[in-house]
Amino acid sequence: MKFLIATTNMGKIREFYTLMPEHEFEPLPIAYAPPAEDGKTFVENARIKARAAAGVLPVIAEDSGLCVAALGGAPGIFSARYGGYRTDRERNMYLLRQMVGKTNRAACFECAIVCVFPNGRELVSVARCNGSIVQVPRGDNGFGYDPLFEYNGSTTGEMTQGEKNLISHRGRAIRQLVRMLDRL
Repeated sequence: MKFLIATTNMGKIREFYTLMPEHEFEPLPIAYAPPAEDGKTFVENARIKARAAAGVLPVIAEDSGLCVAALGGAPGIFSARYGGYRTDRERNMYLLRQMVGKTNRAACFECAIVCVFPNGRELVSVARCNGSIVQVPRGDNGFGYDPLFEYNGSTTGEMTQGEKNLISHRGRAIRQLVRMLDRL
């Protein structure tokens, strides 16, 4: 099946291509203007993005983020713009400053994927990966908060893409979506 993928994040696009190799993806048109992500949950924001890009192809949109227990779930849906910073490195450093003195390092990555078909039908997939926040960034792989998120002794920034895809929130949500698509 061919899908329009409603993201400009190259890291996310690579993960979709890797985890859904039996499907084809078309990038967003150059003139695409991203909608305001004003939902209150990852599912609501993914749905907003999917519906904004809806057309003749089924659209897959994703919203995800890091939720840190000691920060009341922050950055959550604001992960991509946490602290008002523009780069991954700045957001990572800001998060570490927020964690100074915190003993509870529990965190999870959460991912919501919404697939909207031209007839209006929707499929929704939500998944999490539980882990913790390290004291110092580790690893150069991945993107976003990967150097800070530890799972089973390694940060997702230290993992290969294949290792990360097996355990990640997005990997789990994409595999769940693929199972839904297989049942159509």
